[in-house]
Amino acid sequence: TLNILLHVEPTGRVEQAEINLPTLLFIEACDGKTPLSKIIESLALDLQQGDPTPSFQQGCQELCESLIERRIIAFT
Repeated sequence: TLNILLHVEPTGRVEQAEINLPTLLFIEACDGKTPLSKIIESLALDLQQGDPTPSFQQGCQELCESLIERRIIAFT
């Protein structure tokens, strides 16, 4: 399955990127209400079938920072 992320920049330019399933699931879980720690726990259960490892947590935090920087998600 091919997952494409379309993002409209503030300038109006459309950015397109191919994303993997874990990234798609992460973006879908970011509803603006659920704490990042809960998102990571849920994804770990879905993808790893267990508690999140330190490297998984770090990867999720780095992905989150990257998505926030690119204005794809927002946390308050």
